[in-house]
Amino acid sequence: MPEKTPKTRNPGVSNSDPSEIPTTDQPKVPTPDERNAMRVYLQRAEVRLSTMHRVAGIFLNGAGLLILFPLLFKDVVQNIMIILATKTTFTMASAYYVFLVVPFVISLAVPLRSLYLLLKDLVDFYFAGNFPGYNSPTPRFVVPASVFPPDEAPSFKDEVLKIQYSDDGHGPGLRRFVLPFDEEAIEYYDTVIKKYSTEIIPETRTMQSLGKKGVISSSAEPEQENSLQEKKRFSAIFGFGGAYDRNLVEEVAFTEVMLARHASSLRRLVLRYAKSLLVVTWTILASFFIVALVHAIEYKLPEDKQLSYWAIVIGPNLTMSFVAVLYMVWAWVTSILVKRPIQWILEMTHLKDFGMVGTKDFSNFTVKDAQLKKFEEEVERWVQVAIGTAIVFLGFHFWFWFGP
Repeated sequence: MPEKTPKTRNPGVSNSDPSEIPTTDQPKVPTPDERNAMRVYLQRAEVRLSTMHRVAGIFLNGAGLLILFPLLFKDVVQNIMIILATKTTFTMASAYYVFLVVPFVISLAVPLRSLYLLLKDLVDFYFAGNFPGYNSPTPRFVVPASVFPPDEAPSFKDEVLKIQYSDDGHGPGLRRFVLPFDEEAIEYYDTVIKKYSTEIIPETRTMQSLGKKGVISSSAEPEQENSLQEKKRFSAIFGFGGAYDRNLVEEVAFTEVMLARHASSLRRLVLRYAKSLLVVTWTILASFFIVALVHAIEYKLPEDKQLSYWAIVIGPNLTMSFVAVLYMVWAWVTSILVKRPIQWILEMTHLKDFGMVGTKDFSNFTVKDAQLKKFEEEVERWVQVAIGTAIVFLGFHFWFWFGP
């Protein structure tokens, strides 16, 4: 079919006659140069998408957090629990030790919460609940299967479909290549097709659409039933993969949106990881220091098994006081570190361009991401609880051990 050559905004691209400009009632037909420009853009977009997925793959592999967490839970947590257990005589007088257990639990809850949110952001990055072109509650991988645009070569697009859905030649082998063999998986596909047939199968791959194009036979013979059900499952495979027959212009529009979604999700993902890494690293260092301090105070000289100088000077009653103070320091530093990644970014901003000079107060400078801000607010509340319970513990501790 001959293509119209409308006049473009760039005079260097097309020299068409003004009379050939499509009206508002007539769809615009891209020129060959415009088609080539769209194809080049899609190639560049594929490279950028692959780069984004390589970056996200680093976080999927753990990127250090999976190495740090065993250090926290294998040695540090066990030692602190032993310290808390051995220092408590489980009497009414020592019941206030529960106030020291609270900061300890919070010091574990904050890193675990950060890891949970990081994994949630990873799932949000890689999967989409609502996919363009479909209206079914089926999670799909965020990068969909790619199909040949129907407007590139309409007649050959039908030939591709005939090969895929034919009952001889390459057709059966192509379908068996992607269809499940397990009975439970087949039953799952049939259930989804029965419940969401009009939503899970692309409209260009429904049996009615394929029948109108002459891709499949409209015969209702019994021996065709199994083959027809197999072809429905085959069409559903494209639905599960997010494949949708878009023309070239629609594919460019979808790719632009997909790139924007990836960039937005990756932005949050990297910031989330930075927060998690800071919190986990600081918690491990603080916990190691707490364990080392207690062991140093209670260390006995190997010669005569006498107490060390620090054990004599400080005494066992003050040991847990130091632990409470250290948990207060941990909580205070954690509330600072969890906000640092965004502050580092804002410190690189040219403040003069926004009418701000030399300020370090970024609290009202920008509207933070709601999900990131929610975690900061959670940590802030937990920190206040940790500091408050540590202070209560110190009050009871000094009252019972150093009071009249």
